[in-house]
This record gives sequence, C-alpha cells and structure tokens, in this order.
Amino acid sequence: AQRDTNAAQHVLVGSSSAYPGSVILLIETTGANGTFNMYNGVGGAVWTVSTGSAAWPALGVPVVWALEFNETTDAAKLYLNGALAATGTHTAAYAAAAGNHQIGAYGANQAPFDGKQAHVAVFSSALTAADHAYLYALTLAQTNERITFGTLALNDQTTWFAESLTVAPPSKRLQRLASPDADSDILAELVRHDLRTVTMRLRYVGTSAQLDTALDAINDLSGRLQQAEEIDAGVALTWKPASSGHTGTMYVQSGEITDLPVTQEGDDAGWFLANPVITVRFDCFPFIYGAEYLAGSTASTASRILTLTAANVPGTVPGLGRLVITDTASQNRSHIEIGGDRYGYNASASMDILGSSMTSLGGTLTGSGAGSYQSMTVGTAPVAICEAASLPHLGPHNVRAQVEWFSGGTSVQVRAASRTVDGPWRYSPWRDVPVNVYGPYDANLGPADFQTVKRGAQVSTIRIEAKGTGGPLLRVYRINPIPTEVVYGLARGFTSTAPPTSFSVYDTFLQTAGNLDTPKVAPTGGNWAEANRVGANGFQVETTGKTAQRTTVSDAAITSGSFAYVGSSIAGTAMQATVKFGVLGVVGYLGQFGILARYVDASNWLMLALQPNGNVLAASYLTVIKQTTAAGAVNLMSQQSPEFGYPGTKHELKLEVDATGYWRAYWQPDPSGIPILIMDGYHADLVTGGTLASGKVGLYDAWASATALTRNYDDVQASTPVVDYPLYSGRSVMFAHDYAQREVAAGTNYSDVPSYRGRRLYIPPAGPGNLTTRLVVKDRRNDVDGGLPDSADSSRSAALYVVPRYLVAP
Repeated sequence: AQRDTNAAQHVLVGSSSAYPGSVILLIETTGANGTFNMYNGVGGAVWTVSTGSAAWPALGVPVVWALEFNETTDAAKLYLNGALAATGTHTAAYAAAAGNHQIGAYGANQAPFDGKQAHVAVFSSALTAADHAYLYALTLAQTNERITFGTLALNDQTTWFAESLTVAPPSKRLQRLASPDADSDILAELVRHDLRTVTMRLRYVGTSAQLDTALDAINDLSGRLQQAEEIDAGVALTWKPASSGHTGTMYVQSGEITDLPVTQEGDDAGWFLANPVITVRFDCFPFIYGAEYLAGSTASTASRILTLTAANVPGTVPGLGRLVITDTASQNRSHIEIGGDRYGYNASASMDILGSSMTSLGGTLTGSGAGSYQSMTVGTAPVAICEAASLPHLGPHNVRAQVEWFSGGTSVQVRAASRTVDGPWRYSPWRDVPVNVYGPYDANLGPADFQTVKRGAQVSTIRIEAKGTGGPLLRVYRINPIPTEVVYGLARGFTSTAPPTSFSVYDTFLQTAGNLDTPKVAPTGGNWAEANRVGANGFQVETTGKTAQRTTVSDAAITSGSFAYVGSSIAGTAMQATVKFGVLGVVGYLGQFGILARYVDASNWLMLALQPNGNVLAASYLTVIKQTTAAGAVNLMSQQSPEFGYPGTKHELKLEVDATGYWRAYWQPDPSGIPILIMDGYHADLVTGGTLASGKVGLYDAWASATALTRNYDDVQASTPVVDYPLYSGRSVMFAHDYAQREVAAGTNYSDVPSYRGRRLYIPPAGPGNLTTRLVVKDRRNDVDGGLPDSADSSRSAALYVVPRYLVAP
C-alpha cells in the first residue's frame, strides 16, 4: 500500500458492517504518519497494535504490510516491509456479525484509504518471519528491472517504461598459437573482450504527457549519451534484475538513439498520444561491475613477510583489486614489494626461509632460527653455498636473498638457481653485492619459475650460488621467494629533485672583494672559514663575475688543496654549487674541484669532485671521496666521461647525504634544468653514530700544477633533502588495478607514489574450484634496491578490497 496523505484516518482493511460492529485495521492521524489500531467490532473496543514506534514509514512510498492474529493466544502482530514492527493483545472476541472483509474502508466507504493498494492476500495460517521477508522481496522489494543511466531512471514507469532490455555479453578476442593439429593450439595471451552492447526499447509514460515534454525527455537522454563520449571512464549504467538482490554496473562509452517511429498502428504506436517509443543502444566497456567489498585483511604484524588471503571471491572474470597497506610502527618505508598467487597457492609454502632451514652445500651453518646463516669464502669460479630443497612452491616467483659480504675480497656476486624435482637448473642473472654495505643486504636475485609436477609430489629447490675476487667471505641469512602469478609490483622512494624552498646555507658571492676567510659572511649560513690552504692561498671573492675564485697554483697534491666551509654541522644535507675552470694546459689528473658535505676537519669529510684531464679527448672523472683519520681517503665511487673535463663551462655539482648513510651524486653542464643522478651508494661512516654522521658544507679546490689556471665557484646552496616515501609513518599506501598512490605525510590526501613498476592488481574469482588468492607484502625502511643495507622488520597491517566483475549477468 502507498499512503498519499495523513490528514485523516485511513483504513487498510475493514469489514462491511457499520461501526461499531466493524472489524478494522486503520492508521490513525497521530504523529507525522500515524500509528496503527485495530477494532474488534464489539462496542468499538480498540486493540492497540502499536504506539509511535511502528508508524507508517512515509507518505508516497509503497509499503508491504501484514496483520497476523492468533485467536487462541489473543495476540496480534504487525509486519512492515517484511519485518516485525509491533505486537498487541486483547481478550475480547470478534463481533458475531462483523460482515465481509473489504479493502480500503469499513462499512459504507467509511475512513477510505487515501492512496493505492495492490497484491492483497489472506492466509488461513500464520506465516514465519522468513515467509514475511520473502513476500516482501516478491512484492515491494522489486517487481521490475531497475535500470539507471547516470542519475536517470530508465524504468521508473513514471517517466520511462522499459518494454524490452537486451544485455549482450561481450565477444572474446582470442589470440592463438596455432599448431598443425588444432588439438595442440594454445592461447597466446589472456583473453581480451570487445565492447558490450546493451539495447533498450523505451516508452515515454510521463503523467499528463504532452509531446513537447516527451521530446524534452528524449533530448535529455540523447545529451547524456553524447556526454558519455567525453568521459574516459564512461557513465554508469546500473542494472538490478527484477526480484533479485544482485546489482551490476556497466560503463557506457558511447551510445545513440537508433529508432524513433512515428506511426498510429502496431507496437510502435504512441507518438500521437505523447507516449513515443524509442530504441537506445549503449556501447559499454566489456564487464559488469559489482560493489566493492572487503575480501581479506591482516592485522598489524612485524613479520618480514605479510600475507593476506581472499577466499570465495565472486565474479566470472578477475575483479579489480585495491590493496591498502598501513604503517603501524611509526616508520617511513622506502621499499614496498607486492606479489600474489592463486593456482600456485599452498599455505605451507614458506616465503621466509631462514639459514637453518637450508641445506649446506659448500657453506657452513651457524646458529638456528632467526639470525642463523650459511657462510663460505668464495673464489672466482661459481660455487653453490646452500639450498632450500623439497619446497612445495609452484609457479612464477621473484627470489630475494638476505646476504652479507662479511669480510675480505674486492667484489662479490650472487645468483639463484632453481629447478623442479630433478629437472634442469635455471639461473637468475648475477647480482653485485654493493661495496661498503656493512651488514645484511637484501639482494634482488630475479625470477624463478617452478613447473607443475604432473605426477607425484610438487618438489622445488632454490639454490644460492656466489663468486668473487680476492676471497670474500659471504653469509646467506634467508631466502624470500615472492610469488608473482597474480601480481608483482615494486614501489620505491626517491629524494625529491624539486628546487628547495629553504636553505641552511646560501651564497652567490655578492660581498666585497677579498679573502673568503676574512671572513666573508654568507647571506644564509654565517661566516666562511678555511683550512689547509688559507688566506691569499685560499679562495677569493672577485667582484667582476661575483664568484669565489681560486688562482693558486702548485698545491702539494690534489689531496692538499683549500677547504672552505660554512654553516653548522648537520646530518641530512643537499649541497650544491657550480664549478668553472679554464683550459688546463697540461695533460694528467692534476686538479680536484668540488664540494664538501659532512666536513668535520681537514682529515674527516665527504666530497664530490671533478678530476679533469688536460687532454679533452681522454676520460675525466666525477668522484665521491670519503676521508677519515682512521681510514684515510677512499674513493667511494667514480664515473668517467670527457664531459667532466670540459673547460670554460659551468659544471653544477650536487651531493646529497642522509642519516641512513645513503649518498647521491648529481651533475649537469651549463645548469638550466634538473641535475642528473650520476651515482649513489652507502657507507656506514655516514650513518647516525658514524665518524661522519654530521658535518658542515663547503668548497674544495686543489691544483697541483705550476700552470696558471683560474677556477670559479658560485651559487652555493645547502638544504635538507626531501625524501618522497611510498609509505609515510602512520599513513597508508594503495595499490590498485590502475594506480599506485600513497597518503601524503600530512594525511587525508593521496598522490602517486614516487616510483612504481609492476602489473595491474586484478583478483581472480574463486571459480568452480573455489580457489583462494594469496597476496604477499615485503616492505623495508631502507631503499634496499638502491645500495642500502637491509633494515629491521616493522609492523603494518593490510586490507584487500575487490570489485567483482561479470561477463553475462551480475
């Protein structure tokens, strides 16, 4: 029933006898929509069925009601929209001559119901609660197809009536690898699909319709179809089949009205009655989309590998996944790796294999459980150190191993070898273990694919092999095979290359002429000072080009030049300046022109320097040098190029170093854009607590030749490097089917992660085999693929949301 007004009493069901002998269920006028009372027909006695708690739900809205009375227990129950709304009792019997049942009034059309009623039924016995819910679903819940295009209802039967609907499944695009016998054909790739076509025959049924209003409605629909072509993601076409709890959404890319008959006869008649018929074709993306739901989650855990499973995933094609990872340890992450499997899923397949769970081959086991390792001194010929055998792993994986170049040697390389049962070994590429990484290093060894065993048990093996020069001692702590069958992706953090907005040191040398250490005062950072070669032998401010200039010759060596430093000691810094020198006029590496970071004194510093050769066709070097009292000067890394020795041009140098010990060296000629990252690395002396944990910034110049040469330094600036993390402390990161975004450090808003390489996140349906999908997360605080050592495990949580997708129907 649908009640249109509430100004008077309205009878739902009564009897033909006049009051007070009539049996009545009516809605009173009490309150906004009235409460229910029932009269037994004996002296107008009222059985109160409800008070204000079970009022008529709303005006103008269809409501399924049911009154149930038990004569034996004198109990009445009132159901509204399939749910029990109120109860009442009375011991008086019905009137002996109450008359016949009638709908919408009692007596001679007394208290008539103002509204509409339909689907009236009388049952001879009580119904269960489930029966009432079922009847509601059959009647009011939905008796017709519900179709909405954007916000426009296309079958509300007050404006548009859908006379027919055809939802054609999309055709498949098959790419086959053919063989002489089609029995051996295989699909070359995952099946793709064409657009889906949905066709509707609509009739305009607006109340008091005029042709102009009908034409306005047709033009409105046509405009919406045109607008769909301007929206990349399409416009939603939502379909809820009649008497179904399922709802699906298709996305319209384009569409058109294909038919508008103007006739007085047949099924197409209606134009001359202001009820025209049209045929509409919607060109939709292939799939029908369900509502996003939480498919699985994992509470906060600090285990090295986080796993999450999603069982009973609905749909007939892979759904759209959205994996949300949230930090719960108040730690930034620079490395987040995700993987997943389905056919290869085996709950007993470990993804964190410790040293004591490996079989020693050439190596020796030390310890047990966490912290245990296999170790071996390796030579130039490849040697197998250890292996994890009898594994149940199946399908493609990406293998990582935590290794440590413990001592000795000048280089170390590692790789993974894998096989199934006793089949052929397959090898990953050799990976270098970075020099100067003191402690365990998380090495990305690459892919391993474990073939399916057709008979017998699935038995897979992963072996770690190594080689090196100078007899290095290598330790293997653990192996992490990350499944990649469903998805694989890697997000990394990077230092921002955007220009700084604030500085700890800034100087463009606009001071008066004279010795830099007189002292000259930097606009930001304070007084300049010098060491080793000072005063007239140090840097001079010159006012023609407004630079810090040095013309001194015959320094004792390129390691015995002038150190100019400024500002306070800081840990994280991005120091940059420009260097310009004339034609060297002499062949050889007699100059070292650069910038300083972490300067403590003339015996303890970190430097990025150009080492040009007077022969412009020969290699010149850009070198990162570290010096400490204990170890002396050590070249951390060098790159060579003739461009590093070009005279007469400005070379912009930039050296970043942070508290994790990670450094990055940049260069560009004739500065006009973003500096180019030339090399990066790590050293333990630069970590918090190390010998060079902090220091000042500055300039360095040495020229160990008697040949005259002018060197100019300018545009000195130092700032705190800003790292873009894929996961900030206390925030979340999302990996989805079409984006990878992280919550910004301040919270609330999201932006793209700094770097993401990987596949789209699609979650396969459970299918007839009721298969479970497992997702895997491995995250590290340090950028372990950027040459940094491994870091401690940190707690985080994860949740997987899925939008199921269907081919035929929702």
